[in-house]
Amino acid sequence: MILPRSAIVQKPLFGETHRQTPNAEPRTPNAKRYTPNANRLTARMRRAILLGRTLGEEKLINTKTLESLRTAAFVNPLAAGSEIEAIDRLLEELKANPLVTDLAELRRAIIERQKVDPPFLPMGVAFPHARTDSVRGIVIVVGISPQPIPFSAGSAKLVLLIGVPKKAIAEYLELTSFLARHLRGENVLDRLMGTTNIEQFLAAFAP
Repeated sequence: MILPRSAIVQKPLFGETHRQTPNAEPRTPNAKRYTPNANRLTARMRRAILLGRTLGEEKLINTKTLESLRTAAFVNPLAAGSEIEAIDRLLEELKANPLVTDLAELRRAIIERQKVDPPFLPMGVAFPHARTDSVRGIVIVVGISPQPIPFSAGSAKLVLLIGVPKKAIAEYLELTSFLARHLRGENVLDRLMGTTNIEQFLAAFAP
């Protein structure tokens, strides 16, 4: 069934929605989207960041979202005995990040969001995050823990801490769509757990 253009076009991983504006340019079924940044990646990493194939076409995530993933901080091993400890440890990686204008406010917003509806995938992936004006761009910290960390929604082996500006709705939807699609893939989590840097992490999304 084809929904009207005014309908919700994506259901993000974290339970928020976005509507197309009346002036949004429609996409044709066979349209392709490319990002110049992808040309700097290896063939395996290009495959890793594909959103998937639809009728044989390849759709890449947009340039801003790709850059957010490529510049993500990376922690392995993530040593923490609780949800709050894990969040605080990952936030330490953002202390010198110029995109973060108020780290304390980012922490508060993430913890409040966790209390309301903590995003969690049953295979052991936690997504502490917040949409907040305490960041000027999307910031991501990837944490991999050999020992599962107790979160309120379950035990996490992979923790993705994300801060998103309130106005960055399109990039937010693109990022959550990528994560929702690929983290559920066969053996993806096992490959991610063995990575030691962000380049390997992105490449591990490829089959």
